[in-house]
Amino acid sequence: MRNHEPNDYICPFCRIINQVKDSPQEIETTDVIFQDATVTAFLGLLRWEKNPVDAVIVPNRHIENLYDLPLELVTPLHTTTRAVALALKTIYQCDGISTRQHNEPAGDQESGITTFT
Repeated sequence: MRNHEPNDYICPFCRIINQVKDSPQEIETTDVIFQDATVTAFLGLLRWEKNPVDAVIVPNRHIENLYDLPLELVTPLHTTTRAVALALKTIYQCDGISTRQHNEPAGDQESGITTFT
């Protein structure tokens, strides 16, 4: 395991996931676009210079990085990533889609495990 988060770390993704679970009416404030028992997807706005929107897709349980990702979560994460990519392509008429995976500080990981679409 290659974990780098401090002992007192509060994961921002877990906060969003738990907020939606505890208060479904709050979904609009977190920009959650999809959630099931395993995975949550939410929008990020204007985080990338050339893209008006991106989506962050995370497992519902806290997992710091790809190295710790249980294999049973790979398919749900990828399936959701594909569905969100197709939806964004349709909505924004974009010429292409990129997915990203950042792990460890040297890999530009800021927090949690993320898949950017």
